[in-house]
This record gives sequence, C-alpha cells and structure tokens, in this order.
Amino acid sequence: MNHHLLSNPQTCCQIMLDHKMQLVEPAIVRRGIEIERTCEAWIEGVVPEKVIVGGRLLKTVTYQALNSAGIVEEDTVKEDEVRFQCMIDRDDANEGDEEIFEVVGCTILGTVFEELINFGTRPLIGDEFEEEVAFKLIEKDIIKVCVRRTEEPPEPGECCTNTIGWWGDRNDSIPDSEYQMYLPQNIGTPGGDFTIIVTTPDEARTIIQTTPPPQYNQLRRQLLAAKLNLRRCQLNVEDPSLQPPEEVATAMETADDYFANTDPNNPDPPPVGTIDILSAFNEGAYAEDGFPFCG
Repeated sequence: MNHHLLSNPQTCCQIMLDHKMQLVEPAIVRRGIEIERTCEAWIEGVVPEKVIVGGRLLKTVTYQALNSAGIVEEDTVKEDEVRFQCMIDRDDANEGDEEIFEVVGCTILGTVFEELINFGTRPLIGDEFEEEVAFKLIEKDIIKVCVRRTEEPPEPGECCTNTIGWWGDRNDSIPDSEYQMYLPQNIGTPGGDFTIIVTTPDEARTIIQTTPPPQYNQLRRQLLAAKLNLRRCQLNVEDPSLQPPEEVATAMETADDYFANTDPNNPDPPPVGTIDILSAFNEGAYAEDGFPFCG
C-alpha cells in the first residue's frame, strides 16, 4: 500500500482586478459586445517565504461601432492588457529561488461584472432615430495564479523527509487521515518518568508549533518530525526495520533518553549536537544515505 504524500504542494493567490477600456468608435448599446479573456503569469521574484508573481489579463472586445458619420462598423475589435501582481506564501522559498519556482496555472475564475458606461447618442444613416452608444467599458475579474517548485520530489514508494514547518502546518500540507498513519510516537524512551505518547495529529502539530523554552522545545520538535519522517519512509518502502543513518539514530536515542528523564518545567540543556543533527536530517542533509528532502 502506498502511503506517500506529495510534499511539493501547489500554492495560489487570487486577485480582484478592476479595469476599463475606452471605446473609440463607441459601441451600439442595443447590439451588445463580446469579450474574450485570457491571462498569463510569471515569477517576478522570490524572497524568504514569499513568491512574487506578475501577470497580465489580455482582452479582445468585439462590437458594432457607430462612427461620427453615422456608419456602422461591423465587428470592430479592440485589444487591451491589464497588468497585475500578487504574493504567495511559501515556507520553502528563499531569496534567489526564481529558477526553482514555476507558474503552473493562470485562471480567470469569473467576471464580477462587465458594464458599458459613458452613454451618448449618434444618428444612424438611413434611420430617423438616433442610436444609443457607449464610450467606455468597465469590468471586474477574479484571477487565480498557482505556483510550485520545479524540483521533483521522490516518486511514490521512495523515502524523503520534511521539516518541522511542514509537519506543523494546520492547512494543506497533510490531511489528518494520512498524518494518523505515522502515529503514535513516543517523546522519550518507553516507561520514562516524563515520556509522553503523541497519539493524534492535533497533538503532534501543537508540539511542533510550540516554541518556549527555546532549546527544550526545539529538540522536541525536531525529534518528533524525525520520527514522523522515519515512520513514513518505513511505510513507503514497506520496510518497518528501515533505520536512519547511525549518527541520526544515535541523536534520536540520546534525545529520547533526555526527554524520559527531564522535567519539562525545569529542563536542563539538551545534549550537545542533537538539535543540529535532527534538524539536518529533516531538511534532507542525509540524501546520500537514502533520506532526501521531499522538495
């Protein structure tokens, strides 16, 4: 059974775009207009935790115009473009990552309204009445742009790791039904005076999102994420005996001993090096040992 969850999610922004177009020659109101819309977008820049997207809405408006001589100009076409920007939150974004991210979709979700305004009248040759005409078109559209990293994560059935930010995300990173597959997890050796057992996704996310006191909880967060990563790998490759590199296994064992015997209300400093080793493991530093970052 495949338990792999794709760890390079598509993330999106939405833009409400107001724009207008001058109609010269003006449109005959009673004959209506036709509008074709497309959009395109690109990566403008990346800064820590933010991807900046630029784009444009392209419009082609077709209508029947009435010129100043009273002559109808059939199938008059006007083209226009409207520029926009948006910002997308990404925990895995770093400054200079413009080549790593790509736009995977630019969609016009809908048109809130399109309306002809600035009305007037003009005589129509051969007709005793004057035609109502409009000199301006106003619109409001909603646009959605989505991005993702171009780096491909491992294929289903392979092993990869994620950071504490990913495991602590309460939004779209991982559904509870999947998260539950990697639980329960001990924080501390079994039977320890201060060992706790994490049994639900909410408990796990709460631990991972807790910060003070700094070093105690920093190690606890990294240990839990490392155990979740390891359990997922064991399920993905269908090998429950799969173990991390020796250095990581030692750090996990040392951390468990520490938590089993440490009062969280009066903690001693964590064992030297354990936080750095477990953090590196979760960030994919042991890719050559079979534990790459999920992307």
